[in-house]
Amino acid sequence: MQRSLRPLALSIIPFLAVACDYVIPPEADSAEWSEGDAPDGAADRVGECAPVQPLHCGSVVGGDTSDANSGHTTVMDSYPVATGTFDGPEIAWEFVAEQSGVVSWNLLDPHPTEVDHDVFVLAGDGSCRADNAFARGHNGVDLEAVAGERYYLLIDGYDGAAGPFEAELVCGGDGGGDDTPPADPLEATTVIRIATEVSPSWVSFSEIEVMGVWASDPSAAPTNLALVASASASGEMGGAPASAAADGDPDTAWNAGDFAPAWIELELSEPALIFSIRLGIAQSPDGPTQHLLQFGFGDGPLSTVHVFEGDTWGGSWLSWLNPWNWFGGDTCEPLELNLIMEQTQQPCPDCQIWFWGMGVPEQMPRLEVDWTDSDGSHTSNYSAGPLGTDGPLMATRILAEPPWWGPGACPAGEAGCMLDFLHHFEARGTLDGAPLWYGMLRAELPNLPCDATITRAHLHLHINEDEGLANADHSSVVSFHRGTKRWSPDKVHGLRYDVDPETGHDLGWDQPGGDFGDWVLDLEAQRDFWDRGFNKANPAAWFDFTDHLVQLHQER
Repeated sequence: MQRSLRPLALSIIPFLAVACDYVIPPEADSAEWSEGDAPDGAADRVGECAPVQPLHCGSVVGGDTSDANSGHTTVMDSYPVATGTFDGPEIAWEFVAEQSGVVSWNLLDPHPTEVDHDVFVLAGDGSCRADNAFARGHNGVDLEAVAGERYYLLIDGYDGAAGPFEAELVCGGDGGGDDTPPADPLEATTVIRIATEVSPSWVSFSEIEVMGVWASDPSAAPTNLALVASASASGEMGGAPASAAADGDPDTAWNAGDFAPAWIELELSEPALIFSIRLGIAQSPDGPTQHLLQFGFGDGPLSTVHVFEGDTWGGSWLSWLNPWNWFGGDTCEPLELNLIMEQTQQPCPDCQIWFWGMGVPEQMPRLEVDWTDSDGSHTSNYSAGPLGTDGPLMATRILAEPPWWGPGACPAGEAGCMLDFLHHFEARGTLDGAPLWYGMLRAELPNLPCDATITRAHLHLHINEDEGLANADHSSVVSFHRGTKRWSPDKVHGLRYDVDPETGHDLGWDQPGGDFGDWVLDLEAQRDFWDRGFNKANPAAWFDFTDHLVQLHQER
């Protein structure tokens, strides 16, 4: 399959002297404009703009705010840093500072008497909302950017103004610095750093998996590039070197020998395109963590492309799937399995089909996929434990009726409560006396290339050996449907599927208890369990999901 690399963002442009209105220092107090005083809930998210693309030092953009194809929004009419009404369409971009210093956001060749555009800068520590604005200029504005910080750059029309524009982002007054390409998840990368800012213990990872391809061969099947990377760290504990986090063995670990801040870095021998990152956590005790995923190129600056933030524990995994598409032309989206399980028939209130993992690797839910491509035959495994050599298969359950219980509703600090939901995988129907439980499965499959042919997909589910299937139960039915939301295993419950990392607001289901998509298949007690010899005495069951995986692959 022929693919072409996306061109690198423009990093050097001719210097253009454009007057700016004023400089806003980084200390400027914008707390009064933050979203912190707004009420919680979906209504609080009304009015957010939608950045159309990331910008880098030296970027030049052009378009027309009156053109619906430009990606404009019309949700911002006023700003705390400007008087008057800005009810024309606005267009927003995202900028993550590659280094600290003065950055200029300028209109090129503006004609305010024809189209009265102004430029704005919004703080990126919250959502893209007007009340996060802290700088504004008529034709241009400067800000003291801080390396690694996120900003939103806007063009908005005064008093309904809309029309064509061209704008430029200049860093340090020289239009972009040297020839080093800026770090960007869309572009070739040679350095991956995990910078830990918050941890309840000495910083430690059991494994760092970097799925990707060399930029020189973008059509190759993704592999774990960490295995051929050079590892270094801010510190190492005896017997736990940085290389232990990139050796493919989750039983070994890197330990910084110190608390946060700490970092570990993988350097690749040549530029690569990164599909996904997977981090094996080796901390003890459990607790809140914050890890910055940063990309770089050569000796150039590092840019933060993602922030992992939340409660983690030893043995848990964090996953990042690159949301961008590096390729033009004939390509496809990453493959993802997302299922919601519901028991739709049961002969008695306490008769349910119940799976679980119990912490034993062989008992954890596992998806095994056979596939072929131009390089031959392959088998990929996705599991919550070490058998998931190609990525995690996340499994949990939620109580889909009041009080809407689930792992995301566990009291803070009670890791045992969360583990209870992650270890048990069950669904119960709505008969009297039986709560309405939903089981949920999600796996990202970034290593399956576009030209793959899926030949087999088996979902392994271990029956609870005590109560998983009653001996007299030959009529229960468990139905699987597509999930429509990318839920987070540590935050999901019956009213939400995740938490917005920028605002801290809940991301809610459209329907309380989870959003069901198309029906996928049914598992019947008689046909799919007893007739195939699966029961509490022979609990290692597996079920054929090949047709569903093939359909998902065809839809990419």
